[in-house]
Amino acid sequence: MKIFKVLLLLPLLWLSIAAEAKDAMIDPDCVKSQQECQRRANQKEAVRQHCLADPEWCKERRYNRRLEMEERRELKRQCKLHPDKCAELTSEFKKRQNQLRKENRDKLKQEQEQWCTDNPVACEQWKTELEKIQAQCQQLKFQLMEKFPDRPRGM
Repeated sequence: MKIFKVLLLLPLLWLSIAAEAKDAMIDPDCVKSQQECQRRANQKEAVRQHCLADPEWCKERRYNRRLEMEERRELKRQCKLHPDKCAELTSEFKKRQNQLRKENRDKLKQEQEQWCTDNPVACEQWKTELEKIQAQCQQLKFQLMEKFPDRPRGM
């Protein structure tokens, strides 16, 4: 079960790794901190690269983002018309968004399980490489903890 949690997080991890791997050009109009502007630029570059690699994913992403923006606009409009119901409308909107995220996670999990069923050799290779990467990550975290021994740690 743990491997499937990791499988669910892999696309996000891939985007963050890809985003950190490059120093994309920062938007000159960005008013946040230099680090935040760089992070955003890296994320945009990672999405751009993903869109180049998979145009269908990009098309679906754009469609979903457009739907969400339209829902947000409608929520704002309804809040202006009915200020007394705004909290309830916002709560319903958040519930719908959380439900969509859950459905997307479940769909991704099923797709990944199907991929493993269809490609057992590649799946085992992927799992093996993932375990190696996780071991490396754990080792690096341990080294970092040794480097900063006075940093408070949770239980």
